[in-house]
Amino acid sequence: MPIFKTCTTCKETFIAESPFIKLCPICNAKSQTTPAERAQRKTRITPDRLMLDVRQADAAGKSYGRWRYEETERRRKEEEEERRKFEERQKRREQMKAAKDVSCLPEMKRAR
Repeated sequence: MPIFKTCTTCKETFIAESPFIKLCPICNAKSQTTPAERAQRKTRITPDRLMLDVRQADAAGKSYGRWRYEETERRRKEEEEERRKFEERQKRREQMKAAKDVSCLPEMKRAR
C-alpha cells in the first residue's frame, strides 16, 4: 500500500511503496554510486610510518635523510640526558642513605 513520505534530504513529499524508504526517487538516484566509485573509495592509501616521516621532513623543508639524522640525534640526546639525571638521583640517594647510616651510629652506641 503506497504511503506519503517526506524525503530526508530535499524535504519533498513523495509516494513510497515501502514504509522503510526515506529518500525520494530523485535523491535516491543522486545518492547511488557506481561500482567503480565504490572501488576507488576502498583503494585509498593509508599512510604508513615512512610516509608520515617523509611528510614531516618535507614540512620541515629538509631531505628525509637529513631530517632522520637530526631526529635520531635529538632522541639520543634526550635519552642521554635522562640517563644522566637518573644516575645523579641514584648518587644522591646513596649519599643520603650513607649519611643516614652514619648519623644513626652514634645513637646506637648511646643506646647500648
